[in-house]
Amino acid sequence: TWGNIPDSLDKENMTEGLPVTTSTSLQEAFSKLHPAGIIDQLSFIPNSDEPLKVTASVYIPAHGRLVCGREDGSIVIVPATQTAIVQLLQDEHMCRRGV
Repeated sequence: TWGNIPDSLDKENMTEGLPVTTSTSLQEAFSKLHPAGIIDQLSFIPNSDEPLKVTASVYIPAHGRLVCGREDGSIVIVPATQTAIVQLLQDEHMCRRGV
C-alpha cells in the first residue's frame, strides 16, 4: 500500500480546495532566473568596467561558429561548442567552490 488516508480527510468538504500557500507570476519567475550567458560573456572587455551590449548574434552551424555584433561595431566570432562548454564548466566550477 502507498499509505493510509486519515478518516478526517474523507469527511471534510473538499469543494473549496486547499488554501493557497504561495503564488508567483511568470514575470517574477523569469526575473529570478540567471541562465548561463554564452552571449553575455562576449560583452565583457578586458580592463573595462562597462560591458558592450551584444546587438546581434547568429549561429553558423556549417562552421560551428557563433558570430556576435557589439554596440561599438566590433564583431566577435567564437567556436560555439567550445564556448558553451567553457561557460557550463565555469558555472559548475564556481558552484563547487561556493562562489
